[in-house]
Amino acid sequence: MSENKSYQKKLSDVITFTHIFRYPTSHVAFQRSSLFSTIYKTSLINWECQIEKVMHGFIPLFVPRTEPQKFQIVLTQAGMRDKYPPIQRVAFQMKILDSPNEDEKENTKIYTYETCQPDPEDMIFRRNFRTPEDSEFSKMISLALTDIQYRGKYIEIAIALEFDTKSFCNVDNFTDGQAVPLPLELGFKFNSLKNSNCHDFELRTIDGIAFRTRKELLFISSRFFRTHLTSSKNFHVLDVQNPEAIEIAVTYLFTCRYKVPEKMTPKLANEILSLACLFAVKRISMLRRSVERQCYEEIQKNYENLEFIVEMLISSKDVSMDNVKNSCVATIINYHLREFDGLVQVSFCIR
Repeated sequence: MSENKSYQKKLSDVITFTHIFRYPTSHVAFQRSSLFSTIYKTSLINWECQIEKVMHGFIPLFVPRTEPQKFQIVLTQAGMRDKYPPIQRVAFQMKILDSPNEDEKENTKIYTYETCQPDPEDMIFRRNFRTPEDSEFSKMISLALTDIQYRGKYIEIAIALEFDTKSFCNVDNFTDGQAVPLPLELGFKFNSLKNSNCHDFELRTIDGIAFRTRKELLFISSRFFRTHLTSSKNFHVLDVQNPEAIEIAVTYLFTCRYKVPEKMTPKLANEILSLACLFAVKRISMLRRSVERQCYEEIQKNYENLEFIVEMLISSKDVSMDNVKNSCVATIINYHLREFDGLVQVSFCIR
């Protein structure tokens, strides 16, 4: 059996997360990865930690091994997130214990390894932090897992992750890239959006509110409209309630430019991306990131409004906004943690 614990410590400008897990030395090489999350306010990062064998190419099973087995710790940024905040420090700590419930003794030797740079050979979207195989840290792990003198003992691994507090929740570290905003000087397609004299078609909400636009451009820009428009048809009803969602989706359909709404709501975000998928707009990922960025800014403004956060979470799942979904989960966890801390303090005062 394994034991896992997580801690969080916040100073004025630095936040440190610590995760601790223990394994029996006889089973550690065959255990599954240890999964944990670092959560602060509206930001969440998932991690996967595993003790892995060091492999140098493929060695068939029938070939005898001439060197002792080597192990190292690999920490991976996991889950769905476009961009990660820069990490200031990753510290690995290891010690050998006689039992799973043993506290640290005075003479317990502690092995440490620190870094702030991911392994350059790993994939850019899944950055790994690993202990070098020739370090004293990795040598001790290998010895503990292979030497008979350590059988029946337990290995404890502590991982400390240090971030700049503002950077951890900064919107610039939330998504990577976004749609280009509308330019100040408008060309043909942009003028077609603004010039009401050429508007000959209505896109209506389910409540009958109309957004007027140019039928020719709708036909040229989207297969959806080429399928549904006829020469005699002068309006089409869309399954949305907000005419602003139609305007933003059509603007992006015509120009691949994002018209920023004054205020983003969960319903508006859902309808914008639903229409974009319906119209099969080009470069929809850029539009999604722009919408996600605005959603994240609204989450930061309303992080104490649980009803708003839950509504945003539901909308994010409907239109695959994974970054926003993670942020909502982080915010809800922090909300309940604050409630729990308040109850504990009240209980303590009563006693």
